[in-house]
Amino acid sequence: MIQKISFEEDLELKRFASTPKDKKPRFDWRGVIGEDRFQRPEIKVEAEGVEREFDLAEIADTIGESLTDLLLSRHEDEIFTDRNQKFVADVAASVAKVLAEQIEQGRELKLSSHDIDLLIEKALIENDAHDVAKSLVFRRNQGGDSIERPPVSIRLIRRNGQVVPWSESKIEIAVRKSFLSLHVDSTPAVDVARAVTDRLNGAGQAFINIEDVQDAVQEELMRQGHFKVAESYILYRAHRTRRREESGEAETDESQQESMIVVTELNGENTCWDGVDLKRRIEFALIGVD
Repeated sequence: MIQKISFEEDLELKRFASTPKDKKPRFDWRGVIGEDRFQRPEIKVEAEGVEREFDLAEIADTIGESLTDLLLSRHEDEIFTDRNQKFVADVAASVAKVLAEQIEQGRELKLSSHDIDLLIEKALIENDAHDVAKSLVFRRNQGGDSIERPPVSIRLIRRNGQVVPWSESKIEIAVRKSFLSLHVDSTPAVDVARAVTDRLNGAGQAFINIEDVQDAVQEELMRQGHFKVAESYILYRAHRTRRREESGEAETDESQQESMIVVTELNGENTCWDGVDLKRRIEFALIGVD
């Protein structure tokens, strides 16, 4: 049932994810939790300014609806089967386990809808259900399910040390090139770039190196099931690295920054100073000095 999603299914899945709920069959996914529900008053959910108690049945419903969209996109007739109900219950239990572990550490949790979606997405991936996780992402990006994204505070460090504002569009363009190199639809590049931005922006770092960004892109491509595209992206990175080395543009070990000082030049441009120029000045000044 749970397998890597194909390109054709990708397009179908997007179509079903955008279909209104009243146009699709409904199933009692909430009921798979049973009477012994995960009741923890320490967990609160805040959505649209309203705070309510956490309900594991809502988690099961979200998982079940994502699974329903996926199976409808594959034109499967049997959806609410014992096997699928067990799958939904198991993933919901995985989410409950993570929350229980956090509570045991003495934390009182207040979760947003986005936080809950990320918990479900992580649980699906850990259960090797990347295609259902992708269905969840598609549902989340549709109309009313979308949420306001926090402002981007990170800045990018280029290979030459220059610090520049974050540009999600440039990530999207780079990812699109990998899709197009395989002659497939590059629309998923939008979701990949968005996910990379949100992930790195939420990591708490003020600055991030270009290599770390590219690593995040590779991971996100694989996480969303674009394994062939990820392979193409990896090969392209290796090619570019080889070209830089051949042309002498590669960074030397000496210029690798252990710590970072951001310097604002007279023209207003920000660069990262690694101290190499100062080190060379000192070495020159020490000539002939014991």
